[in-house]
Amino acid sequence: MEKEVLTLNCQCENCQLRALFFAHLQQDEMLDICNIRKEKSFESNEDIVRRGDKFREFFYLKEGLVKLHIVKSGSEDQIITIAKPLDFISILSIFSSDHYQYTVTALLPSVVCNVDMSLIKSFATKNAAFGFDLMTRLSKSTDIVLLETMDLKRLQLKGKLAYILLKFANHIFKSERFDLPVTRKEIAEYAGVSTENIIRALAEFRKDQLIRISGKEIEILNKNRLTQISKFG
Repeated sequence: MEKEVLTLNCQCENCQLRALFFAHLQQDEMLDICNIRKEKSFESNEDIVRRGDKFREFFYLKEGLVKLHIVKSGSEDQIITIAKPLDFISILSIFSSDHYQYTVTALLPSVVCNVDMSLIKSFATKNAAFGFDLMTRLSKSTDIVLLETMDLKRLQLKGKLAYILLKFANHIFKSERFDLPVTRKEIAEYAGVSTENIIRALAEFRKDQLIRISGKEIEILNKNRLTQISKFG
């Protein structure tokens, strides 16, 4: 279940929000943020926000791992991207809509830091440097999602799977051995293919000694070959 903790006495000069995002704010503005910011904890598979929810708070992921996805009819789902700690999970729709266009769900136990959205927008309109920084981060986040979508779309089945496994290894866990935080079905939703095809491709990767699978643990055995497949597969 969600647990909420109000943080009243953060040291602003050491605050993660300042280091990440608020370098352009004055000390009194940082104190305002520190005194109202909240942290919320979520269990695996718990929704942090749902598509259609109104934008009330600005979120960034402090700990854990989440997926941004669109729930379609029935059990069909489309994963947009996976966000790691210190990513801003509210930013994709912050200026385009008053409501979330996607659902954010915890893949691992996660901690999210949130600040009232009206305060963020107020700073953005009054502080040009802050607003420019916000727009820069928005653009970068959008670019990442667009490039990832384009890369996955052009690849065949094995290329898609290699691409996703390398994303976990290189960008999320920064290790060639990790516990896969998603199900086979979620990998398929991310890649835009069937679950059966993902299961088959994983078995072929294991047979070809590209990866080792032990329960949820994945170990990449031939990273060079997997990288080639992710580019041209």
